[in-house]
Amino acid sequence: MEYNAGFARPTTEDENVPIYIFSAAFDYLHYKEVNRVNGFPYFQFLQCTLGSGLLNIYGREYKINEGTVFLLPANVPHRYIKTCEQWLIDWIVFSGSCCGPIMKGLGITDFAVYENRSSPEIHSIIQRTVNLYHKKPQNRVLLSSLSAYDILLRIRSLSQTVPRTKAVTDFIRDHLADDLPLKRLSDILGVTPEHLCRLFKSEHGMRPFEYINRERIQLAKQLLYETGHSIAEIAHMCGFANENYFREVFKKQTGASPGMYRKSFLC
Repeated sequence: MEYNAGFARPTTEDENVPIYIFSAAFDYLHYKEVNRVNGFPYFQFLQCTLGSGLLNIYGREYKINEGTVFLLPANVPHRYIKTCEQWLIDWIVFSGSCCGPIMKGLGITDFAVYENRSSPEIHSIIQRTVNLYHKKPQNRVLLSSLSAYDILLRIRSLSQTVPRTKAVTDFIRDHLADDLPLKRLSDILGVTPEHLCRLFKSEHGMRPFEYINRERIQLAKQLLYETGHSIAEIAHMCGFANENYFREVFKKQTGASPGMYRKSFLC
Protein backbone atom coordinates (compact mmCIF):
# COMPACT_ATOMS: atom_id res chain seq x y z
CA MET A 1 0.00 0.00 0.00
CA GLU A 2 2.89 2.36 -0.76
CA TYR A 3 0.52 4.62 -2.71
CA ASN A 4 -0.93 5.69 0.66
CA ALA A 5 2.33 7.47 1.48
CA GLY A 6 3.76 10.72 0.14
CA PHE A 7 7.09 12.51 0.51
CA ALA A 8 7.85 16.21 0.06
CA ARG A 9 11.32 15.73 -1.48
CA PRO A 10 12.21 19.40 -0.79
CA THR A 11 14.61 21.38 -2.97
CA THR A 12 17.07 24.14 -2.04
CA GLU A 13 14.26 26.63 -2.69
CA ASP A 14 12.38 25.14 0.27
CA GLU A 15 15.18 25.58 2.82
CA ASN A 16 13.58 28.62 4.46
CA VAL A 17 10.03 27.24 4.79
CA PRO A 18 9.47 27.43 8.60
CA ILE A 19 7.54 24.16 8.90
CA TYR A 20 6.06 21.65 6.50
CA ILE A 21 5.06 18.01 6.21
CA PHE A 22 8.21 16.12 5.26
CA SER A 23 6.33 12.87 4.71
CA ALA A 24 2.91 11.43 5.51
CA ALA A 25 0.74 8.36 5.07
CA PHE A 26 -2.89 7.41 5.69
CA ASP A 27 -4.19 3.92 6.47
CA TYR A 28 -0.66 2.66 5.99
CA LEU A 29 -0.30 -1.10 6.41
CA HIS A 30 2.51 -1.89 8.84
CA TYR A 31 3.55 -5.42 8.00
CA LYS A 32 6.95 -5.52 9.72
CA GLU A 33 8.57 -4.37 12.94
CA VAL A 34 9.93 -0.83 13.17
CA ASN A 35 12.95 -0.80 15.49
CA ARG A 36 14.90 2.45 15.70
CA VAL A 37 17.67 1.97 18.24
CA ASN A 38 18.90 5.54 17.69
CA GLY A 39 15.47 7.07 17.27
CA PHE A 40 14.29 9.04 14.24
CA PRO A 41 15.69 12.49 13.35
CA TYR A 42 12.24 14.15 13.13
CA PHE A 43 9.18 14.51 15.36
CA GLN A 44 6.38 12.10 14.39
CA PHE A 45 2.61 12.02 14.85
CA LEU A 46 0.92 8.62 14.45
CA GLN A 47 -2.63 7.42 14.94
CA CYS A 48 -4.02 3.91 14.64
CA THR A 49 -7.01 3.57 12.30
CA LEU A 50 -7.41 -0.22 12.39
CA GLY A 51 -6.05 -3.19 14.31
CA SER A 52 -3.53 -3.12 17.14
CA GLY A 53 0.16 -3.05 17.91
CA LEU A 54 2.74 -2.57 20.63
CA LEU A 55 5.00 0.44 21.17
CA ASN A 56 8.15 0.23 23.30
CA ILE A 57 9.75 3.50 24.36
CA TYR A 58 11.67 4.65 27.46
CA GLY A 59 11.68 1.03 28.66
CA ARG A 60 7.91 0.77 28.78
CA GLU A 61 5.42 -1.04 26.54
CA TYR A 62 2.17 0.56 25.35
CA LYS A 63 -0.78 -1.10 23.65
CA ILE A 64 -1.74 0.80 20.50
CA ASN A 65 -5.33 0.08 19.58
CA GLU A 66 -7.72 1.56 17.04
CA GLY A 67 -8.19 5.22 17.95
CA THR A 68 -4.89 5.58 19.82
CA VAL A 69 -2.66 8.55 19.02
CA PHE A 70 1.05 8.55 19.86
CA LEU A 71 3.66 11.28 19.52
CA LEU A 72 7.32 10.35 19.11
CA PRO A 73 10.01 12.99 19.78
CA ALA A 74 13.07 13.21 17.56
CA ASN A 75 16.10 11.04 18.34
CA VAL A 76 14.41 8.91 21.02
CA PRO A 77 14.91 5.14 20.60
CA HIS A 78 11.63 3.29 20.04
CA ARG A 79 10.15 0.15 18.59
CA TYR A 80 6.67 -0.73 17.38
CA ILE A 81 5.18 -3.86 15.87
CA LYS A 82 1.75 -5.12 14.85
CA THR A 83 -0.14 -7.62 17.04
CA CYS A 84 -2.83 -8.53 14.51
CA GLU A 85 -3.14 -9.38 10.82
CA GLN A 86 -3.85 -5.82 9.68
CA TRP A 87 -2.49 -2.79 11.51
CA LEU A 88 -3.23 0.49 9.76
CA ILE A 89 -1.55 3.73 10.81
CA ASP A 90 -1.73 7.38 9.81
CA TRP A 91 1.65 9.06 10.24
CA ILE A 92 3.19 12.48 9.71
CA VAL A 93 6.81 13.64 9.85
CA PHE A 94 7.39 17.37 10.34
CA SER A 95 10.39 19.38 9.18
CA GLY A 96 11.34 22.97 8.33
CA SER A 97 13.83 25.70 9.18
CA CYS A 98 11.90 26.67 12.35
CA CYS A 99 10.25 23.33 13.08
CA GLY A 100 11.79 22.91 16.55
CA PRO A 101 10.99 26.40 17.92
CA ILE A 102 7.44 26.33 16.51
CA MET A 103 6.64 22.98 18.09
CA LYS A 104 8.27 23.99 21.36
CA GLY A 105 6.15 27.14 21.42
CA LEU A 106 3.02 25.02 20.97
CA GLY A 107 4.16 22.57 23.67
CA ILE A 108 4.32 19.63 21.27
CA THR A 109 7.78 18.19 21.85
CA ASP A 110 7.18 15.42 24.40
CA PHE A 111 6.32 11.76 24.03
CA ALA A 112 2.62 11.05 24.61
CA VAL A 113 0.02 8.32 24.11
CA TYR A 114 -3.67 9.28 23.93
CA GLU A 115 -6.29 6.54 23.89
CA ASN A 116 -9.48 6.99 21.86
CA ARG A 117 -8.28 10.37 20.57
CA SER A 118 -7.68 9.74 16.86
CA SER A 119 -8.80 12.60 14.64
CA PRO A 120 -10.77 12.04 11.41
CA GLU A 121 -9.97 15.67 10.52
CA ILE A 122 -6.23 14.98 10.69
CA HIS A 123 -6.79 11.81 8.66
CA SER A 124 -8.46 13.87 5.92
CA ILE A 125 -5.65 16.46 5.92
CA ILE A 126 -3.06 13.69 5.59
CA GLN A 127 -4.96 12.16 2.72
CA ARG A 128 -5.08 15.50 0.89
CA THR A 129 -1.36 16.03 1.51
CA VAL A 130 -0.44 12.59 0.16
CA ASN A 131 -2.57 13.21 -2.94
CA LEU A 132 -0.84 16.58 -3.37
CA TYR A 133 2.61 15.00 -3.19
CA HIS A 134 1.70 12.41 -5.81
CA LYS A 135 0.70 15.19 -8.21
CA LYS A 136 4.20 16.70 -7.63
CA PRO A 137 3.43 20.41 -8.04
CA GLN A 138 6.51 22.63 -7.83
CA ASN A 139 5.25 24.46 -4.72
CA ARG A 140 4.15 21.32 -2.85
CA VAL A 141 6.38 22.00 0.20
CA LEU A 142 4.99 25.49 0.66
CA LEU A 143 1.42 24.24 0.20
CA SER A 144 1.98 21.53 2.82
CA SER A 145 3.07 24.19 5.30
CA LEU A 146 -0.55 25.30 5.73
CA SER A 147 -1.56 21.72 6.48
CA ALA A 148 1.32 21.35 8.94
CA TYR A 149 0.11 24.33 10.99
CA ASP A 150 -3.47 23.03 10.89
CA ILE A 151 -2.42 19.58 12.13
CA LEU A 152 -0.17 20.98 14.87
CA LEU A 153 -3.00 23.09 16.26
CA ARG A 154 -5.23 20.00 16.30
CA ILE A 155 -2.49 18.00 18.06
CA ARG A 156 -2.17 20.80 20.61
CA SER A 157 -5.91 20.60 21.23
CA LEU A 158 -5.62 16.83 21.76
CA SER A 159 -2.76 17.23 24.24
CA GLN A 160 -4.61 19.86 26.25
CA THR A 161 -7.43 17.42 27.04
CA VAL A 162 -5.07 14.84 28.57
CA PRO A 163 -2.64 15.49 31.45
CA ARG A 164 0.87 15.74 30.03
CA THR A 165 2.15 13.67 32.95
CA LYS A 166 -0.17 10.70 32.26
CA ALA A 167 2.61 8.52 30.83
CA VAL A 168 4.67 9.22 33.97
CA THR A 169 1.85 8.57 36.45
CA ASP A 170 0.99 5.33 34.64
CA PHE A 171 4.65 4.29 34.89
CA ILE A 172 4.75 5.16 38.60
CA ARG A 173 1.68 3.04 39.36
CA ASP A 174 3.20 0.10 37.49
CA HIS A 175 6.59 0.37 39.26
CA LEU A 176 5.86 1.45 42.84
CA ALA A 177 8.25 -1.16 44.23
CA ASP A 178 11.13 0.14 42.09
CA ASP A 179 13.57 2.96 42.66
CA LEU A 180 12.04 5.98 40.88
CA PRO A 181 14.63 8.75 40.56
CA LEU A 182 13.48 11.98 38.97
CA LYS A 183 15.76 11.53 35.94
CA ARG A 184 14.19 8.18 35.14
CA LEU A 185 10.71 9.73 35.22
CA SER A 186 11.63 12.86 33.25
CA ASP A 187 13.15 10.68 30.52
CA ILE A 188 9.70 9.19 29.88
CA LEU A 189 8.55 12.56 28.57
CA GLY A 190 11.91 13.59 27.19
CA VAL A 191 12.04 16.66 29.44
CA THR A 192 14.39 17.88 32.15
CA PRO A 193 13.76 16.91 35.79
CA GLU A 194 13.07 20.58 36.54
CA HIS A 195 10.43 20.76 33.82
CA LEU A 196 8.80 17.56 35.08
CA CYS A 197 8.54 19.08 38.57
CA ARG A 198 6.79 22.11 37.10
CA LEU A 199 4.35 19.88 35.20
CA PHE A 200 3.51 17.89 38.34
CA LYS A 201 3.01 21.04 40.37
CA SER A 202 0.68 22.40 37.69
CA GLU A 203 -1.34 19.23 37.11
CA HIS A 204 -1.30 17.54 40.54
CA GLY A 205 -0.48 20.34 42.97
CA MET A 206 2.53 18.44 44.30
CA ARG A 207 6.05 17.41 43.43
CA PRO A 208 6.77 14.01 41.81
CA PHE A 209 8.19 12.45 44.99
CA GLU A 210 5.08 13.53 46.92
CA TYR A 211 2.90 11.91 44.26
CA ILE A 212 4.97 8.71 44.46
CA ASN A 213 4.66 8.55 48.25
CA ARG A 214 0.91 9.12 48.02
CA GLU A 215 0.54 6.22 45.58
CA ARG A 216 2.81 4.00 47.68
CA ILE A 217 0.78 4.66 50.81
CA GLN A 218 -2.43 3.85 48.93
CA LEU A 219 -0.90 0.50 47.97
CA ALA A 220 0.31 -0.04 51.54
CA LYS A 221 -3.19 0.54 52.93
CA GLN A 222 -4.54 -2.04 50.52
CA LEU A 223 -1.86 -4.58 51.51
CA LEU A 224 -2.41 -3.96 55.23
CA TYR A 225 -6.10 -4.67 54.78
CA GLU A 226 -5.95 -7.58 52.35
CA THR A 227 -2.79 -9.49 53.32
CA GLY A 228 -0.96 -10.82 56.34
CA HIS A 229 2.44 -9.48 55.30
CA SER A 230 4.56 -7.89 58.02
CA ILE A 231 5.06 -4.12 58.17
CA ALA A 232 8.65 -4.54 56.96
CA GLU A 233 7.54 -6.69 54.02
CA ILE A 234 4.89 -4.18 53.00
CA ALA A 235 7.37 -1.32 53.22
CA HIS A 236 9.65 -3.20 50.81
CA MET A 237 6.77 -4.13 48.46
CA CYS A 238 5.78 -0.47 48.24
CA GLY A 239 9.25 0.74 47.37
CA PHE A 240 10.34 2.31 50.66
CA ALA A 241 14.05 2.10 51.37
CA ASN A 242 13.52 1.22 55.05
CA GLU A 243 10.72 0.44 57.48
CA ASN A 244 11.23 3.54 59.65
CA TYR A 245 10.79 5.91 56.73
CA PHE A 246 7.69 3.97 55.64
CA ARG A 247 6.18 4.34 59.13
CA GLU A 248 6.96 8.07 59.14
CA VAL A 249 5.34 8.72 55.76
CA PHE A 250 2.38 6.47 56.53
CA LYS A 251 1.57 8.26 59.79
CA LYS A 252 2.01 11.67 58.19
CA GLN A 253 -0.52 10.82 55.48
CA THR A 254 -3.06 8.82 57.47
CA GLY A 255 -2.66 10.05 61.03
CA ALA A 256 -2.05 6.49 62.27
CA SER A 257 0.83 4.04 62.33
CA PRO A 258 0.65 1.06 59.93
CA GLY A 259 0.02 -1.25 62.89
CA MET A 260 -2.84 0.87 64.24
CA TYR A 261 -4.32 1.19 60.76
CA ARG A 262 -4.35 -2.62 60.40
CA LYS A 263 -5.85 -3.12 63.88
CA SER A 264 -8.73 -0.77 63.02
CA PHE A 265 -10.03 -3.41 60.61
CA LEU A 266 -9.82 -6.17 63.21
CA CYS A 267 -12.15 -4.57 65.75
